[in-house]
Amino acid sequence: MRKKNPILSNMASQELTEIPQRITYLRQDILQITQAQFADAINISQTYLSLLENGSRTITEPIIDQIFSQFKINPDWLYQGKGEIFQSGADFDKEKLIISQQKSAIDKLQTAYSLKESELNFISWYLSLTPKERGNFSKSLNLIKTLF
Repeated sequence: MRKKNPILSNMASQELTEIPQRITYLRQDILQITQAQFADAINISQTYLSLLENGSRTITEPIIDQIFSQFKINPDWLYQGKGEIFQSGADFDKEKLIISQQKSAIDKLQTAYSLKESELNFISWYLSLTPKERGNFSKSLNLIKTLF
């Protein structure tokens, strides 16, 4: 059976309402990632994260544990707004998170569409392009399409 988190259980209602505000601040201003990226990292839906951030749902211990684990957040900061945001010596890498999420999405595509290795390589290559490069590539494909 899961051990109850005494800090979360003993927090006053006012303190509990500040946790979602800190999560939103962390996601938007510090990590600068989308709700979808943050939610994916802590294994919840983007909709549920939105409900947590706007206070429509109460944060649970398993979600807090995931935030600590995935983003190396200092518990004192998340619970009380005190101290540094990240744990001492934490090594959070935003780029690594995004790459991991892209890999997960590609794995889902492979399963859904029975993609071959060459097709997966193409998708990975395409995703590695900048938006400008993808736009140029798309224009090139449209020009090639007119030849057929």
